[in-house]
Formats: sequence, C-alpha cells, structure tokens
Amino acid sequence: MVVRKLDDLGRIVIPKEMRTALFLHDGDGIGIQMDGNKLTLEKHTSTCDACNSDDDVMQKNRAYLCGSCRKKLS
Repeated sequence: MVVRKLDDLGRIVIPKEMRTALFLHDGDGIGIQMDGNKLTLEKHTSTCDACNSDDDVMQKNRAYLCGSCRKKLS
C-alpha cells in the first residue's frame, strides 16, 4: 500500500510507477467509487490505448484495447 496526503484542495498524487502500469496519461478520466469507508479508483476510458478507436473497447492485461488491436495481439 502506498500512502499519500491530501493537499488543501483534496488532491492526491498517484505514483508514477502506478500511472505507467495502468497506461494513465495527462487528461485521462479516473472513475471514483465509494464503498463504505473505501475509495476505489480506476481508469475510465472509452478509447483504445493503442490507436484511440472507440470500437468495442475492453480491458486486457491492464490496457484498454479495441477489437482490432486485441486481434493483432492474439
């Protein structure tokens, strides 16, 4: 577990290693859910990480890929 402190505007910094592993980039959306006293963060995307297509996007091995890019990797 990584611990970060909130700044005065309620912001936290996600460590670079985690952003890299999740293919997070400036401007990416982050989904936030609350379950009791826990917050869950996840990458929110509607486009492929490889080609930016929005056709049939699904998560595969921590990346969001369209049907075409998934076929290329298979």
